[in-house]
Amino acid sequence: MSERSYWQRMGRKRMSRRGILRASARAGVGAAGLALVGCGDDDDDGQAAAQLQQQQQQDQPQAQQQAMQQQQQQAMQQQQAEQQAQQQAAQQQAQEQTAEEQAEQQAAQQQAMVSDKKYGGYLIEQSANVYETYDAQRTVASPVLQVLARVQSKILRFANPDTGVLEGDLAEHWELPDSTTIVLHMRDGVNWHADGPGANHPAAAAGRALTTQDIVWNIDRQRNKLLESGEEAGNFGRSAYWGGVASIDQADHSVTLNLVEPDATFVQGFANEFNLINQPEL
Repeated sequence: MSERSYWQRMGRKRMSRRGILRASARAGVGAAGLALVGCGDDDDDGQAAAQLQQQQQQDQPQAQQQAMQQQQQQAMQQQQAEQQAQQQAAQQQAQEQTAEEQAEQQAAQQQAMVSDKKYGGYLIEQSANVYETYDAQRTVASPVLQVLARVQSKILRFANPDTGVLEGDLAEHWELPDSTTIVLHMRDGVNWHADGPGANHPAAAAGRALTTQDIVWNIDRQRNKLLESGEEAGNFGRSAYWGGVASIDQADHSVTLNLVEPDATFVQGFANEFNLINQPEL
């Protein structure tokens, strides 16, 4: 009983040749599988590296092309900026040259006008304005001045109307000894017209010299609002202004105005557009 059991156990433990072959075959398959797995990993790594290298080779020309395009764009932008700057400089130079040429042309025209100026003669114009009088001291209409300002003068005038700077006209210069006194020093060599209504007046001598009495007469008629006939007229537009003169002292070449009260603006009034000096004979 025991012997038989021993050999039975041994029989079970023994393996047949076929079983050994099958086991060996299975082991070989496993080894081959492992070998294949190992070989497969190496191939994948090589293929990935090759693809990466190929991609890098493909990307390199594209990057170079993009860099070249950027450089070209920058160069074009710089060139355009330089051209624009040159155009602006040329335009500015042309404008400056044009302004300079215009200034030279105006100066030449003014010089020609001064060189070709003519004294005397007749000026004929047409106008749709209604002139109620040709006495600048008795009107408030500027169109009258467009005519009279060409043939009459004022005591002072504006050297620059925009700034209010004054200069002498019939008065060569003036003084302000105190706050209520104005001394006008009249210009020598000033004559009334040698031709026209004033010169032809029976009481006038053609081209007679301007006198200080002429200045006093012009001031008195306005502050007193009296016509030559002695009649009072209400259309002396500057009577309030000249009413600021309390009294007048007359000398051969000067007229002294004594004001009612200090007035810093009174001197500038001599250059007012309506304060033209009339010839008493008219």
